[in-house]
Amino acid sequence: MAIDHARKAEDTASGCRDNSERDRLLAEDEANPMMRERLQSSAAVWAARASLLQRLENGRTQPAGS
Repeated sequence: MAIDHARKAEDTASGCRDNSERDRLLAEDEANPMMRERLQSSAAVWAARASLLQRLENGRTQPAGS
């Protein structure tokens, strides 16, 4: 049985950065202050997740013991 190693966009650093940028842009255009704050918060969370996943992805490409 083959194992599917394809990951969802939100499970990659690149996908999380895209989500962060999308929410940041939506926040800029949002007239409702509460929704704008929520979108800014969401963008920050996606950016933090992207950073974490990037470190994990980089660790996979490092030779053992480096």
